[in-house]
Amino acid sequence: MELRGCLSKSVPTVVRDCIIYLLQHTKVEGIFRISVQRAQVLEMKTLYDRGNPVDLFEQIENPHLVACLLKTFLIELPEPLLTYALFRDFLATIEITDKEERIKRLSSLLQKLSEINRNIVNHLLRMLNTIAKDEQFNLMGCSNLATVFAINFLRSLEMDEKISMSAVSEMQIAHKVVTELIQNVHQLLPEIELLGPISAPADQAPKKGQHDFLRVFFHKPTFCDFCQGFIWGVGRQGHSCKNCGYAVHTRCLSLLIAQPRECSGIKNTEEVATIELEPKAHQFEKHRFNSPTYCAYCSNFIWGVVGKQGSKCVGMSSLYDIFQGELSSCFLDRLWISSSL
Repeated sequence: MELRGCLSKSVPTVVRDCIIYLLQHTKVEGIFRISVQRAQVLEMKTLYDRGNPVDLFEQIENPHLVACLLKTFLIELPEPLLTYALFRDFLATIEITDKEERIKRLSSLLQKLSEINRNIVNHLLRMLNTIAKDEQFNLMGCSNLATVFAINFLRSLEMDEKISMSAVSEMQIAHKVVTELIQNVHQLLPEIELLGPISAPADQAPKKGQHDFLRVFFHKPTFCDFCQGFIWGVGRQGHSCKNCGYAVHTRCLSLLIAQPRECSGIKNTEEVATIELEPKAHQFEKHRFNSPTYCAYCSNFIWGVVGKQGSKCVGMSSLYDIFQGELSSCFLDRLWISSSL
């Protein structure tokens, strides 16, 4: 895959698609660390190389496949993102003891990159920074992510030709540099809007007027609020804003960036005004699901035919009540669930 098919001279299509997808799966354990079958990655790579239309949300259920696709694109570039020419300069920054001076030097080096490289680095680092914030779920902090991505950001031409003991030592330094880049991206590069609509971090409430989309299963016939078309499909057919219930096709998500719609923040004004909810602890019991069901914690399909495939809170009529915006007697607490299961 080459640096082609760029959108508005920003980032290549495959990078853009992968980032949008992965920002919806930041809590997946081992993201970027777990491998998939090589044949699956090559199949998706071929589609992009041929210029075929690709919808990752519709065609891929496994986030690890998208993560491997992104890594494959980066490792197959003619040179690393921070270029061979600047390799030694970036390594030298680790010797600067004053943090402010080190950040200033890193920022000046990033400005020497070409526009396309700088844009890719900006979006990638911000995505990795967002993923690192969910380390308690995905076990991938800045250091672990740097271990995976250091070779894509920083390596010398000599490393591509021959691995030596000095090369190993240099990669250890490169790991420290990339860790610093991920941690301090907001100080190093100008602020940008992350590609695609993403959910707000767990410790930060969504901004007023901003949709917070989740991929959901629509239990009844639903029309897209953006294009007015019927939302077809089996399983999780589209996305719905968990704040106001605004429903859209997966393909319409990217269009919302160019033509944003304001989120009211309230799905049913009358109902919310008359009913006062008090958070209660979940009461899980083993349950047999008689229809296709997705886990409300990790969004993966709950497999199994015989016996009780999973657990269900008896205080809810459905695990999807929260995501469909209906009022239930308890709220989803991911930390509590993760510590209880």
